[in-house]
Amino acid sequence: MLKKSLGQHLLVSEKFLKAEATLCVPRGKNVLEIGPGTGNLTEHILRHKPKLLVCVEKDPDMASALEFRLGNQKNLRIICQDFLDYKPGADFDIVCGNLPYYISSKILFKVAKMDFSRAVFCLQKEFAERIGAKPGERKYSRLSVQAGKAFEVSYRLGVPAGAFSPPPQVDSQIIVLEKTGGNSAGKASDAFVTAIFSHRKKTLRAAMIVSCAALGLDKARAAAIADTLAFSKKRVFQLEMGEIAEAERAVSAAG
Repeated sequence: MLKKSLGQHLLVSEKFLKAEATLCVPRGKNVLEIGPGTGNLTEHILRHKPKLLVCVEKDPDMASALEFRLGNQKNLRIICQDFLDYKPGADFDIVCGNLPYYISSKILFKVAKMDFSRAVFCLQKEFAERIGAKPGERKYSRLSVQAGKAFEVSYRLGVPAGAFSPPPQVDSQIIVLEKTGGNSAGKASDAFVTAIFSHRKKTLRAAMIVSCAALGLDKARAAAIADTLAFSKKRVFQLEMGEIAEAERAVSAAG
């Protein structure tokens, strides 16, 4: 039985499951699937003959159902654990999954720090659009910045709510994230981006002053650092990636 508390909506459309598995390009590779549920996507990935497919499933009932359905596959490993607590014992080439909407952000931030070449996810459409949003766009956010540091984002397929059982209240999107080799976020960088995007409509200067405590500065020092930046009067949601990085470095140097 599906658990609402875990945001369980199973993708059941063969069309989209086949497309998602194909986008993973899993043949001969080590693949990590997050939240496989009863194994609908898992089964399609296995058809492409990955070298190893590791499935991490939080729900014991789902993990048992997956074991019953596909546990005889020699290249499949099923781990019953919350992915947020999971510590990969090896690197993966591919990461994939149909992510629960309520926890997608936390999963993405963890995935960004892992070593892999490609990720394929089915996500809530609005959330997916935030990942690839550009400076100046309404959905440009902390998530957009951190994803932009680590990934090239491409949108592949819109997935209607009716492709799931039970249908969610919103449509979804299958996206591909290609690792760029960039650093997604150290703790200091994450703290800086979080602080200024808490005031995304303010100018950078104003956001730094209001967030001075979070940045480890007093108001006078935050203002002084901001005044060294040629773009300090731009609003936070208008800042280019390079400008955010320059502001980060200025704050870091002051510490």
